[in-house]
Amino acid sequence: MRNRFTAILLSVTLAAAFAVSLFIKPAPSQANPGTGWRGEYFNNTTFSGNPVAVVVDDAIAKNWGDGIPLTGLPADFFSVRWTASVNFATGIYRFRIGGDDGIRLFIDDNLVLDQFAIGPFRTSTRDVQLTEGTHNLRVEYFEDQQLAGALVDWTLIEAGVPAIAPDTGATTVLPSSVTTPLAHIAAGTLNVRANPSVNAARIAQVYLYQSYPIRGITSDGKWYLIELRDGRTGWVAERYIYRTENNPVVIIDVASSTENQTPNIEVTGIATSELKIRAVPRTGEQLGLIPLNGRFRILGRNSSGSWFYVSYDSVEGWAFSPYIKLTNGKVMDLPIR
Repeated sequence: MRNRFTAILLSVTLAAAFAVSLFIKPAPSQANPGTGWRGEYFNNTTFSGNPVAVVVDDAIAKNWGDGIPLTGLPADFFSVRWTASVNFATGIYRFRIGGDDGIRLFIDDNLVLDQFAIGPFRTSTRDVQLTEGTHNLRVEYFEDQQLAGALVDWTLIEAGVPAIAPDTGATTVLPSSVTTPLAHIAAGTLNVRANPSVNAARIAQVYLYQSYPIRGITSDGKWYLIELRDGRTGWVAERYIYRTENNPVVIIDVASSTENQTPNIEVTGIATSELKIRAVPRTGEQLGLIPLNGRFRILGRNSSGSWFYVSYDSVEGWAFSPYIKLTNGKVMDLPIR
């Protein structure tokens, strides 16, 4: 138990130091701070029994990664029910939810957005017409395994719109009207490249829950060209983004040149203690063992940097990064796997 606590503490410390070292400052969230959500946190995925904790959350913009949401709760297999009564002006609002794993939104007991299923982080939007006054919001979320995060926000897109059908109630769900293809970031930290290649120069980084306009896609569908907030464009890997619409995207035929690319840097490390190689980036099946002071190649990392994908003595798998000292290269030279 003590070793497990130490490992968790080291993981959290590493993630914090990793963020500080990169001077990470994500763009401001549109998570409607000040809503005052009543959050009921359960140690199961079905909201069963009494909650382990009841807290007031200023906003639902959670990026727990592979850590715990609150003291006394597990990092996996938990659920949260948030409720709030919010005063709205008459108008059409665009609501957005995002989750890893399942999340759904109710307004005045009407199910408005539903992606209540196991899966990586993805987002959904829906336009809702509300009358002036207080409306009751309820969000239900559950975490299965590995990374965890939840997002709920809304934006007024048209004010003062009269009710379409006042006799059906104060909440009217409208068809989604989003037309611009958007890339929703599904990794904790994602490199933006000058060219569609993991060897291309890194020109920026984007973060979990952020969304960017899509300006193109490679012919093989593996890379998206996105527009950053400063007007620049860059490439992100398709496997680390999610889309919630099927609008057409321009196919860009990119020549396989090495312009603006940097050489592939080999990252190596040394074990500062006996180190287990695991099949997944958490405690699980053991594939091999690296002895103290064993040297090996590092091929990738998870989104938080708490686990490295290593190769040692013909065995490849995941190793806990706090017990690894880099001997060549940097963490940011590693692709997210």
